[in-house]
Amino acid sequence: MLACALLATACVVEETYGTCGNGVIEQIYNPSENGDKLFEACDDGNTVNGDGCSSTCEVQGPVCGDGIKLGAEQCDDGNTISHDGCSATCMVDAPICGDGVKAGTEVCDDGNATRNDGCTADCKLETAVCGDNVKAGTEACDDGNRTPRDGCSATCEVDHSLGITWRVKTNNNPVACPVGFDTARIVAHPHALPSSNTSNDIIDLFNCSASTGVAAPYPSNQYDVYVEIVNNNGTLTYATSVPTFIDLTTADKDATFDIHTDKGFFFLNWALQGASGALTCAQAPEVASIGLDTTPVTPPTEFPCTSGAGYSAAAPVATYVVSVAALNAAKQGLGTPVNLANQAIQAPNKITNLGTAMLVIPGH
Repeated sequence: MLACALLATACVVEETYGTCGNGVIEQIYNPSENGDKLFEACDDGNTVNGDGCSSTCEVQGPVCGDGIKLGAEQCDDGNTISHDGCSATCMVDAPICGDGVKAGTEVCDDGNATRNDGCTADCKLETAVCGDNVKAGTEACDDGNRTPRDGCSATCEVDHSLGITWRVKTNNNPVACPVGFDTARIVAHPHALPSSNTSNDIIDLFNCSASTGVAAPYPSNQYDVYVEIVNNNGTLTYATSVPTFIDLTTADKDATFDIHTDKGFFFLNWALQGASGALTCAQAPEVASIGLDTTPVTPPTEFPCTSGAGYSAAAPVATYVVSVAALNAAKQGLGTPVNLANQAIQAPNKITNLGTAMLVIPGH
């Protein structure tokens, strides 16, 4: 002040002003002529808008729907849709089951209050009940019962039918069923089970002379199916057909079985071998198929390499030398064939097991 007097100048007390965002409420500009001072309305230690105190340190009111819960807002979910747990005025609200909006404590909301459609009338997940006549959840069907083979299985999967034709033949010509054997017994064995486990086999009986029939619907599965010609009470078997693999997981199927009174079949397993051990068909891609020929000559049989086993074409009753060879795509032999002597075919429709042919593949 003395310096001011000596210089004959007016002395003004200089004020210092606060900085918004430092967390301290301070004066923000010169006092007015009446001596009032203006201070920050708030200072929350930052200059972020939308948190109740603006970037200029002015108090902000809440804006419902901006996703920031402020002031009197009970909630703010970033929208102004009611019945999603937070109302259009940012008050907590109860969800409305059946409005198609999953909110609050709802586990599901499928837009209706219909039961047995996967979501209950109070918006909780429901488990389908097979046999209640309501197709729900993962059920492919529900016919109101759990009776097998009526079109909808005991686990509510669609059953599939199998149309079967069987032909008793002599010299390749159809003949009547053998006297005293008047029943065709159709056996469907689940493919995934070993042949010794017959506990899940499905059996249908037909009049042998009918030569054809449609089995009651099968549960969706893959089966090895064969036909037996048996007497009336099933205690004696005249002959059994070669089994056929049938996939009944997606559609109805048809199959034909021949039973020869004067022929039989060979059954063969095979394995590929290299110099250093066993080979898979993928490791020997030049092997396209496995061929089976006989002496005396019968119709040759060719198997896909990957099958691993198979039945020959029907052969007349006789004793044979059976030749097994790996073949390339041009039907040419690879390596030395395996010859199996003194292999007898018997009738009716008997199967002779040749065992496993070990085929050595050159170059491996």
